[in-house]
Amino acid sequence: MAKNTPKLVIIGSGSGGLPVASELKKYGANYDVTVFTRDTDIAYSPCGIPFVLGGDIPSFDDLLMEEMAHYTKMGIKIRAGAEVTRLDTDTNRIFVGDEEVEYDFLVIATGTIQSAHAIEGEELGRVFAAHVKTLKAARELEEYLKEARSAIILGSGSIDLEMAVACLKRGMNVTVVEERACLLSDWLDAEMAEVVRAHLEGLGIGVFTGKKAMRIKELGNVKAVDFGDETIKADIVLTGTDFKPDARLAMQDGIEVSEYGIVIDEACRVKKRGRILENVFASGACSQTVDFVTGRADFFFRASSSIKKAQVIAERLMGKESILKPQVNPMVTVLGGLHAGCVGINSRKAADHGIRVKAAKALGVSNSRYYPGGKTIHMKLLFEESSGRLIGGQVVSWERGVKERIDALGMAIRCCLTSDDISELETSYSPPVAHLTDVMTEAARYIKRNDEA
Repeated sequence: MAKNTPKLVIIGSGSGGLPVASELKKYGANYDVTVFTRDTDIAYSPCGIPFVLGGDIPSFDDLLMEEMAHYTKMGIKIRAGAEVTRLDTDTNRIFVGDEEVEYDFLVIATGTIQSAHAIEGEELGRVFAAHVKTLKAARELEEYLKEARSAIILGSGSIDLEMAVACLKRGMNVTVVEERACLLSDWLDAEMAEVVRAHLEGLGIGVFTGKKAMRIKELGNVKAVDFGDETIKADIVLTGTDFKPDARLAMQDGIEVSEYGIVIDEACRVKKRGRILENVFASGACSQTVDFVTGRADFFFRASSSIKKAQVIAERLMGKESILKPQVNPMVTVLGGLHAGCVGINSRKAADHGIRVKAAKALGVSNSRYYPGGKTIHMKLLFEESSGRLIGGQVVSWERGVKERIDALGMAIRCCLTSDDISELETSYSPPVAHLTDVMTEAARYIKRNDEA
């Protein structure tokens, strides 16, 4: 390593951190790179944990993407099990306990922390967070699940519901309890969420909405969750997934932070005392994102959003003028055969931002009516009333094709397509895989017909 090689320190080995290092080394950029992570496992996909617990993926080892030797060979130093405790961006140093580490460039990629409301009894044994962040914690949870016969999941985010299905596949009696009025309320409007609810109940999962957990208590050899009007017993309780950006290190250093995460500019550089720090970047879910639809700062924590920041930072460090563009936040989940996805904003978020919408719903079929095995596709599109542009899409179906439609709708949002534009789109057709007119264009035609009436 050349004596004047700049030192790059990255805090975090998730989708916002390690990809920066990999991208730089892939293209031969001359940096002395060290990644610090408090996790003992590196380069794995936590999104796959529910599917290992449910038996869809054979082993947690299958979630590992690369061994440490791979990164060593690339010239990336990884300090696993090393928690950064303090930053000092005025003197270009980080602290790992009493150890000081100097840097020329710094990337903060500290991810998320849980923000669920505290509930009495959550410290009891056999009470876990549904969002299992590490492989070590996942293996520990699996040992408890081997003996459990019943579970209560307090929440209905996508990870919560994936964990509910995983427990069901293990032969457990499962109850999902959501405080809000419908499942997946951050994703779906109420009528679309009802399709998910009916599916889960059809699988044998008990579902309660509009019900708040008051406390968790011991009741003999099992746990019991008190909801005020009734008590539900279970061998194990999983508390719901509710994230917020982990901006604690940045905040302690005086770096500008909002409710949506570390404040960054288009180059993903942080701000401190009103000025941009040219050599300090924030990446991944710990930093805020601009929502393409609303034009305002928001908190997007999915890996697909996080990695965009990592790519911008890597290109900036290679001397390119890359910028982070507003994002549409496409999401999809698979729940025991049912696929549900969304992109853009839903009706509740539109109302929160004062955006008046025109909504269109349509039912489609996954293939031609005469071809056997067709599945119903539920589609809802939201268009801005004033401009007619697409601002949100929701798709639920028992067939593959949800992810592809969500991605197509995401591109349509970015291209500012209107209901007229989408109603005129041509889509491919073959009897085994598609209906002659796609449900997406049918929904847009509904808006067009109403406008012309």
